[in-house]
Amino acid sequence: MRPAANNAFFGSSAGAVNTSGGQNTFVGGNAGNTNTTGSSNTFLGFNSGSASGTSNTFVGASSDGSGSSNTVIGVSASSTGNSAVVVGARASNEGNNNTAIGSGASVERFDPGSPAPTFATAVGAGAVANLSNTVVLGRSGDVVKVPGTLSVSGDVFASDITASTLTVTGGVLKLTALPFATNSGNKPLCRNANSVVSTCLNLTDSFTSESKQQNAQIAEQAEQLKRMQTQVEDLKKIVCAMNPKAELCSIGR
Repeated sequence: MRPAANNAFFGSSAGAVNTSGGQNTFVGGNAGNTNTTGSSNTFLGFNSGSASGTSNTFVGASSDGSGSSNTVIGVSASSTGNSAVVVGARASNEGNNNTAIGSGASVERFDPGSPAPTFATAVGAGAVANLSNTVVLGRSGDVVKVPGTLSVSGDVFASDITASTLTVTGGVLKLTALPFATNSGNKPLCRNANSVVSTCLNLTDSFTSESKQQNAQIAEQAEQLKRMQTQVEDLKKIVCAMNPKAELCSIGR
């Protein structure tokens, strides 16, 4: 029984138990098959969107979640919370206003007893963010490279920074001493007794270039991100063609 208006269900058992939910688009076998009252949802793919909610967009087989205003794209991708963006196969989210992009990328609780993060971002395959108001790029073993200028308005805390030039204005730069030069001709930076950043003395200059393997990995990650961005835009076009009122379609207008 589907008494609510402005719904479009295509596929075996798609929207099978919908009662008062309206303005939904479910495409694929079992798509939205447990939704009863949720409205303005777009579920595309087998077993997509099994939970009730409002203004959600789930694209991909078994993509799922609970809450409202979520955009979840990818096979078995999921979100538990509100206003989250999850893109990538098996990518997942716990909490509100979070972003997880990349295969297996995850925003999750620090431990089972801690609150779900908010305003957290994980970018890259296997990246994990588990604290609120944080951005995680890649995994612990990955190299994050900035070919241009990196501007930081707050403080910088790091155990290892490699750069040709470091300029600090009005902030705090905290570094530990390195046993090698940061670049050819320069000595590593140290913090002296007065916590002033200065040049380390009595150390031999040496220069170690990035390995070809690291450069190849960085190039491959960049290409993967480009391909993922293209896939997301293509999927967005499909979703918006089916349901122009979906919240996803208003982004970027």
